Amino acid sequence: MRKIKILQAVSPQVLVYDTIGSSWIGYCIPTTCSYLTICLRKTLPVYLSCRFISRLLKLLVRNFRKHPGWLSYALLSALIDHAAPRVILTAADNSRLLARYAAEHKGLPVIFIQNALRGVDGDSMPFDITLPIYLSMGSIEAQIFRKIGVTYRKCIPIGSVKMGIVMTQTQKQLGDNHAYDLCFISHYRPDLIHSAQDSLSGQIEANQRLIFSHLCSYARSRNLSVAILSKTRDHVSQEEERDYFSDIADRVNSTFIRADKKAGEFNTYYAGLASTLIIHPTSTLGFEFLGVGKRVLFGASAHPRLPSAWGIEMHFDLIPDFLKLNNDSTEEFLSKSDALVSISPEDYQTLIRPVSDLFMSMPPRGYPHSFLCNSIEETLLRSDRS
Repeated sequence: MRKIKILQAVSPQVLVYDTIGSSWIGYCIPTTCSYLTICLRKTLPVYLSCRFISRLLKLLVRNFRKHPGWLSYALLSALIDHAAPRVILTAADNSRLLARYAAEHKGLPVIFIQNALRGVDGDSMPFDITLPIYLSMGSIEAQIFRKIGVTYRKCIPIGSVKMGIVMTQTQKQLGDNHAYDLCFISHYRPDLIHSAQDSLSGQIEANQRLIFSHLCSYARSRNLSVAILSKTRDHVSQEEERDYFSDIADRVNSTFIRADKKAGEFNTYYAGLASTLIIHPTSTLGFEFLGVGKRVLFGASAHPRLPSAWGIEMHFDLIPDFLKLNNDSTEEFLSKSDALVSISPEDYQTLIRPVSDLFMSMPPRGYPHSFLCNSIEETLLRSDRS
């Protein structure tokens, strides 16, 4: 049962919906702006105000059982109307509730920040959603949305907000990190290893196990250092995740990089940036590294049917052959890894340029969070003048 949370009577310039990205979204808001975060996940936020309660009751009557989530939508609408923000910002970029609110309040700027890879399956982005202003990582998202029938008011590729924040801190943080030859981005989840072999989760686990086994053989034969970037965020799950990879590693020494949703949010980014070659089945983080010019090998295609089952076939159709595995053989892994390690930095940048912007449109000058700060400032100035 969710606890009631009493909100203070403030009128923020920016309202942040949901706690996704709470450790970094503040970088996207001008320091001169007041902002309030509202989340419906574990609490029921309310205002102790007759005006708020009256508005909530009217919305409950108006929305009574008209659509799924009508109770949550009535509460969210009442909260936003009472707070009266001038801009709404969220990293919960597939939220039906907020997308519906934006569609019904077109005069209020509502900005969605993409926070994870979006494929053509209905699990990552609902097919029936209408997005407001959507800040995507690359230009492929607009293509995906058109294919699956997702409509949007604007879709603006700005790159990875998180990677942009990391790049502003890199020099200091990289000095505290060891350099690694190989870096594996984990896709571990506690339920993954117990999944049926023919299920999607079972296929992902088999793919991950295969790729990591190849990586360990490669590291052992060439005496290379290995970093594993954690997927899980709580300590108990991370211990299980570390044991999972230790069992596969077969005495290969590796460094397990932990991350969390607070102060350690960017630990995996720093370790990846300090690595020579990054290997993974597929992940948002892998595409983010490719976007800043890192050498990345994508492994889901080692099992030819997996990208389609995973809903990421559009991505893998566009990934150049030299960046992905085309079969599950050890020889394929070794030849692709050796080629990526040996290619000159200049030649590599030339080869990835046609696709890096497609997946991760990092601006040549400035960073995505700076772009967003400036956009919010301009929106508020226009609002002041009107």
